[in-house]
Amino acid sequence: MQLHCAASSAHLLSADALFLAVAESETPPQNLPEGLTSSVQALWEDGSFKGAEDECEVLFPVQGLGARRVVVLGLGSEPLTAEMWRRALANGYHAVAGKVSSIAVELPTSLLVDTAAEVTAEALALAAFDPRLYHTSHEKPEKILSTLALGVAPDSNAAAAAHRGLELARVVNRARTLSNMPGNKLNVADLRDEALAVAARTGIKHRVYEMADLRREGFGCLVGVGQGSVHAPCFVVLEYFGAPDSSAAPIVLLGKGITFDTGGVCIKPRAGMEEMKTDMHGVATVLGVMELA
Repeated sequence: MQLHCAASSAHLLSADALFLAVAESETPPQNLPEGLTSSVQALWEDGSFKGAEDECEVLFPVQGLGARRVVVLGLGSEPLTAEMWRRALANGYHAVAGKVSSIAVELPTSLLVDTAAEVTAEALALAAFDPRLYHTSHEKPEKILSTLALGVAPDSNAAAAAHRGLELARVVNRARTLSNMPGNKLNVADLRDEALAVAARTGIKHRVYEMADLRREGFGCLVGVGQGSVHAPCFVVLEYFGAPDSSAAPIVLLGKGITFDTGGVCIKPRAGMEEMKTDMHGVATVLGVMELA
């Protein structure tokens, strides 16, 4: 997903959908973008929308907007938090998922603009993640969210915060993709290469313990389990020295990385067996944390 920032009102930006947030009220909100007033007032008048938390309505105004459709998001009556805004965005995206490739968002004024921008980019990139790696379909392909437009200046702190949120989501989605891959598509060597790719992108210190190193260093359990597969086990260490105080105690993260590719006799029950591919989720998570750090 690409991020487009422009020093303009979001409702004037070209997009397939405009996300507009409104708080809960008995009366229609004021100061709406031109072209939306009558449509939103109609929602209030017939009682189908009052701005309650988790409410969501899709409208198709005819003029005055840069977007073909408007997704009105209810924020509720409580003071808005970043998590509430994140959930509202996810609800809005799922209402138009597969139908839009670009979204413009009118940021809520009840959050700091930097916070709102970062949460918006992060939430929509996470919501738009498609886990169907190996699905095939002969139906008309769905649209994929490719552009997020925000009405903030490109050189502003808010734009920088939005890019930070987008990068966070990209790393999380990379970990989700790894966790969704089965053992015949992601083996020990593949996971090791992912770790080395993180080291290459970030420049952090790394070391790989191969089978001979594991035997010499006494990794008996890892060696024993790994012997059940044609793929030799390994142990990867990534080190990031980022603490302001160089004498501070280190923080150690240990991620489990069994890629479930051994075959053989399994004594576990059949139910839930398909989820065993996520036995390397710990490594995927640690790799994400290290890259973001």
